[in-house]
Amino acid sequence: MHRVLVVVEGQTEKLILESVFAPYLILKNIDLRARIVGVTGHKGGDTDFNRVSNDIIRLLNQEPGSTISTFFDYYGLHPNWPGFTKSNSYQLASSIVQNIETKTLEAIKNKSKLDLSPNRFIPYIQLHELEALFFADPIQLARAFESPSKATAIQQLVDESGGCEVINNGFDTHPAKRLEGFFPRYRKGAGIRSDASFIAEAVGVDQMRACCPRFDSWITRLELLGL
Repeated sequence: MHRVLVVVEGQTEKLILESVFAPYLILKNIDLRARIVGVTGHKGGDTDFNRVSNDIIRLLNQEPGSTISTFFDYYGLHPNWPGFTKSNSYQLASSIVQNIETKTLEAIKNKSKLDLSPNRFIPYIQLHELEALFFADPIQLARAFESPSKATAIQQLVDESGGCEVINNGFDTHPAKRLEGFFPRYRKGAGIRSDASFIAEAVGVDQMRACCPRFDSWITRLELLGL
């Protein structure tokens, strides 16, 4: 069993990684755990690269036999991340996110002075936001809010955008905002009234992978660690 520690922004990401992604990956011999950036008890929301990089390096030193990864949204990412540029264009944003991941790997190598093998640190930035994954199954998404009639409109949004990961990062058009437009009561977080983990479980990792190629590439890379 190969251990993977993923540094995340907040409670929502931690809950989904550990309640939805981890059970999926454990079947591939991957023990996935999430760590919220910052000090113990921190509720998240801080994506400052200086803080994140310190946490990554600490984990690399503490867990020499594990893989360290990240899961941060491109939308709202702190502009001090290596390679960061803001764009609403999918083609440009996809290229920027890839560049952020590459530059982040280089920055961690330089700052840590560690001789990292290719599988020791795998940076991942979600395009554009965690909630983009929920749009992979409009029917299940609509059913999760007991509003099956909205599935057609959700599918239309996905089609018009060009895919789930293309729903962009504008202030009024990023995935979470779109989700709130369909379902105003949508709540993030890990509390009893939160919706995110329930939606993620209903949609399922396989469907997310089928509709979100960047996410699929990350999961595939993690799966290979268990071989």
